[in-house]
Amino acid sequence: MYNQRQIKMTEKKKLFVLCVALFCFMAVSAQQRMSVSSPDGKLRFSLKVTSESVSYDIDYRKQPLITNSLLGFSFDSGEFGRNLKAGKVQRKKIDETYKLIVGKTSSVRSRCNEMTVPMQEPSDSGRLINLVVRAFDDGIAFRYEFPEQKAWDSYVMYDERTQFNLQGNPMALLMYLPGYVQGGKGTKEENRRGLRAGSGEGPQSEELLQRDDSAPGGKEWEGENSEPNCKSIR
Repeated sequence: MYNQRQIKMTEKKKLFVLCVALFCFMAVSAQQRMSVSSPDGKLRFSLKVTSESVSYDIDYRKQPLITNSLLGFSFDSGEFGRNLKAGKVQRKKIDETYKLIVGKTSSVRSRCNEMTVPMQEPSDSGRLINLVVRAFDDGIAFRYEFPEQKAWDSYVMYDERTQFNLQGNPMALLMYLPGYVQGGKGTKEENRRGLRAGSGEGPQSEELLQRDDSAPGGKEWEGENSEPNCKSIR
């Protein structure tokens, strides 16, 4: 038979387990997760909204391609990316054909699944931005939409904080646009700055990209960085 002391210890353990379970439930319920997959189901975009941040992952056949990459903006009215709540998700399937002006074919079939996620600050007058994601069989595309809002009819955007935390040792072929300037700066040295895999910061990255005009099919850029844990983009 249990004595009184053993009964009290058992009750304390049950109370402790209940508190832990309640805490875990509250933590999970505070997170909002949603995803959209390509028509063939192999490519998936996953979004996570918490009180601290908005981030996304992309995986192909359950293998991670981009992980824990933050989304957000810096406006004159303050940062946008914390204390957000996702609204009702709208989904639709797209299967359309459009004419191609220049290319190997005259028409192109565009087939994808689309997800629109409203992201809004908690107050009634809080700022609202829609994230529109399209998942194709061969790629992921997303954009931001700024709906008309009476409480936020004008703004100055200081920075877009979209990150692309690539996994592994990726290679990218980038088309060179003459006269293109990143970050609003115009010196030759600044024009050669580009995206460093893993940093997620385009214009703010310290990696210097060198252009190789002899690369087939466009211009190839090779990154150079002395930091041992930095991944180069080629």
